[in-house]
Parts: sequence; C-alpha cells; structure tokens
Amino acid sequence: MNRDRFANFAALGAILLAGALSTLWVFLIPIFEALDEPAHFDYAVSIFNAGHLISRADGEPAWIASPYTEYLLSVSDFSRIASHSPIRAPGGYGSSEYFLRVAAEAPSIKDRQPPNGKINYI
Repeated sequence: MNRDRFANFAALGAILLAGALSTLWVFLIPIFEALDEPAHFDYAVSIFNAGHLISRADGEPAWIASPYTEYLLSVSDFSRIASHSPIRAPGGYGSSEYFLRVAAEAPSIKDRQPPNGKINYI
C-alpha cells in the first residue's frame, strides 16, 4: 500500500472513530452536563428555527432564545445540576418512562417556532 493511500485510510479511520465516539457520547452522557452546552444547543436550534445562519441583525441577543432549549433546561434540572458538580442527572434519567414524559410534554417541532425577537448570543 502506498503512502497516500495509507494516509487516506488513516484519515477515514479517524473520522469513523470520532463519529462512533460522538454517537456513544450522545446516548451515555446526559444533556447539558457542561455549562456551555445550553448555549451551543440553543445556537443550533436558533439556526433551525430561522432556516438560515443567524446574525446580530436578526434580533436581540439572549443567552437562551429558543423555547425548545428552555424546555430541555427545565426537564433536565439544569439549574440544580449546574451549581452542584456531584449531581449529574435528574432522577429516572435514561429510563423509558423519563424520555416518554419528556417527549409528551415537549413543544411541537412540526412547525418552526416563530421568531420572538431574540437570537442566541453566539
């Protein structure tokens, strides 16, 4: 195998490994475990809601602009977990009952939420 071909396979292997690790992380680590995760999630949801990349001209910056993010912060008990490092997830997290309850009470994502004049500060 020549050097370039080996480099291509090595790069592909690294990409596949990173993808597998990311997928595993999504299912094993509770949402919003790091203090900056809500802002990153809210930025992604803000792009989804707008249907395009957002800019400062699109609205007034806010730490959390999306009702989806606000809902997940509430049900994940972020405010309690963020200030107590040994606490990692709300009771029942990971069970099918927990996720069914979260899904049942969640805001609908069938239609994008209309802009409320706020954009994610990122």
